[in-house]
Amino acid sequence: MQRGQIRCCVYLLWFELITLVFILVMNQARPRQYDEAEEMMENRTPDVNASLSLAIDALRGIKVGDLYESGFRTPQENLCQDSGRYLKVLIFVTTATSNEKLRNAVRQTWGHFAGRRDVVMAFMVGRARQHLEERIGRENEVYGDIIQANFVDHYDSLTLKTLAMFEWVLTYCSEIRYILKTDDDVFINMPLLLSFLEDKAVDRRTMYGRLVTDWKPVRLPWSKYYVSINNYYKSKYPGFLTGPAYIVTSDVVLDVYQKALDTPYMKLEDVFFTGIIAESLGIRRVGELSLRNICVDLTDICVLINTISIHNVNYEEQFDIYKKVLDGRANC
Repeated sequence: MQRGQIRCCVYLLWFELITLVFILVMNQARPRQYDEAEEMMENRTPDVNASLSLAIDALRGIKVGDLYESGFRTPQENLCQDSGRYLKVLIFVTTATSNEKLRNAVRQTWGHFAGRRDVVMAFMVGRARQHLEERIGRENEVYGDIIQANFVDHYDSLTLKTLAMFEWVLTYCSEIRYILKTDDDVFINMPLLLSFLEDKAVDRRTMYGRLVTDWKPVRLPWSKYYVSINNYYKSKYPGFLTGPAYIVTSDVVLDVYQKALDTPYMKLEDVFFTGIIAESLGIRRVGELSLRNICVDLTDICVLINTISIHNVNYEEQFDIYKKVLDGRANC
């Protein structure tokens, strides 16, 4: 056998060994998780309707209200004129303090629609290190579109970031009709979004987005989506709208805000707000195919034209998609 073949065989054996060990570890870990869940359930008051219990009852931990500091370091209170009564949509873009390049891509492409009198767009951030605070300050002097709240900006604080959006609406834009929550790596097809909202003008107490069901909590501690069984002990999440982009009718904002403050914290903001909180309040969640919230084939112009939200879009792709969507030459 040649040396290269021997090396290849060794690699394959190592791969198979590592895979076998991983499977054995996972098979041993699963029973412990389910045993803990069963023990927790046994210690709870018996519920004859346990199978119908709400997901909010399965949350444990510190309440959101004990973690959240209300108010804003930089409120941008003048963004929403007349409490938003003449606006079609308020767009909140969640962004990390360091993502200036992505914010600029949004501003120079689909964010241009915020120049209309019936559209407002703002970026939401939290507190950051001193050098980033200074950069955010300089950026705000130029654009005046970054709202800074009091939480520490981090992936695990996305729930606090979204809660700050609801607080801002209640404080400065209480008569707005619709709120779009999205991320700085998402392309929004604004003409299609505005047309969609016109068609939903009579809807009330509703959230729209990419609706997913039967999703199970990730119990792997190294995953960014990890949720411990001590935080949420049910084996499935309620149906929820994925986080890259979803739309909320404004008549649910107060209820959602107040309910969230009194609920144990979960870092997965989309599961928390559009799944657990929405379910507990009886808010309708509607799946909308054009709110795709996934990567798509950027060479398929007809797909781009008929999609409101595309996820995992980098700086260059924002400009590429924007040009293709708005050039008006496609025949779809």
